Amino acid sequence: MKYILGQSALSKSMVVALAMAAGFAVPVGADTYTANTFLPPNHPQGKVLIDYAEDVREATGGKVDFEVFTGGSLLPPREGLQGLSDGVAQLGYFAGTYTPNELPLTNVLSNLAFNTSDMMVAALAYTEVNLTNELLQKEWADNNIVFVSGHSTDSYLMICRGQADNLAFFEGKKIRTPGGLWSRFAESVGAIPVNVPASEMYTGLERGLLDCVNNEVVALKDRSLWDVTDSVNLAPLGTYFVGAAIAFNSPFWNGLDAETRSILLDESASALTRMEAGAFAGNVAARGEAEVEGITFHEPNEEIMNAIEAFRAADLAELLAGGRYDVADPKPVVDAYLEAAQRWTELLEGVDYADEVALAEIVRKEILSKIDVEAYGMR
Repeated sequence: MKYILGQSALSKSMVVALAMAAGFAVPVGADTYTANTFLPPNHPQGKVLIDYAEDVREATGGKVDFEVFTGGSLLPPREGLQGLSDGVAQLGYFAGTYTPNELPLTNVLSNLAFNTSDMMVAALAYTEVNLTNELLQKEWADNNIVFVSGHSTDSYLMICRGQADNLAFFEGKKIRTPGGLWSRFAESVGAIPVNVPASEMYTGLERGLLDCVNNEVVALKDRSLWDVTDSVNLAPLGTYFVGAAIAFNSPFWNGLDAETRSILLDESASALTRMEAGAFAGNVAARGEAEVEGITFHEPNEEIMNAIEAFRAADLAELLAGGRYDVADPKPVVDAYLEAAQRWTELLEGVDYADEVALAEIVRKEILSKIDVEAYGMR
């Protein structure tokens, strides 16, 4: 297994795409296949495919090996789903918000972010419902995708220039949001949502084009936002968990024997919990370093928390009324996720989020043991 960060894969991807269009699962080498992520290899979600590919190679004795292309060197963010569907890659990570028309039900779930601020609960509940809900499974099948694992960021917060210590502070402020849910919340508190790529957050803050950004604490360190901001309000603004951290091209999956498919599912438990535990630890460490850098952390006051709860309730009611993403009746998948989130809140009570091995065993017991490997993903 190796990973590539660069542009050398383009001609190869064209060849693979043409072959896959004819219905073949095409290896890059003797037993080597292609994996794609638009994230860099040092990003927790970017690294997940690198580690997963290594685990799979070892578990299969080299029978299945993936050449991992990172940083968009094979497929840019908006083409991750389509490229995996077409077989440009056999394994992939992609963000579902780029493709709301193709994944309307999956995007409905993204609108439930304010219903839990616990990243581990969100990641495992989202993974469970996508593996088990018939409506979501049909959506993946319609896109020629076999879903294996989701993920979640830590809770998004307000990272700001100035001291973001009260609700009035946000009135008229320009806030970079990931769009959708967070843009609507910004508007609900009188702020102005700005939809720009994460890569432009630093410049926007530095030049005064942005006053705040919605992101995890770790962005202060990873994107050096502590150089251009002053404070963080710790009001929990939900977690991002739409898309797939581990997914396969359907013809490729169907061409594998049941034993291999079982290994791919089993190893996903370790990959998922390693990724989430690492991201959790990274955010904890980043907060400590940010305080040393002079960033002030404000606990949300009652007024801010009341505003969040009022928005959450109103937005959920609007979502359930139907029509968002052209989904007439979102209630079945909404209920499935909320029930799973409640179950995982109880299951994870008292569990150490740094213990990725214990977490992986819980995933295997509570989710993967209930999957029929002979039938799952088979078309």
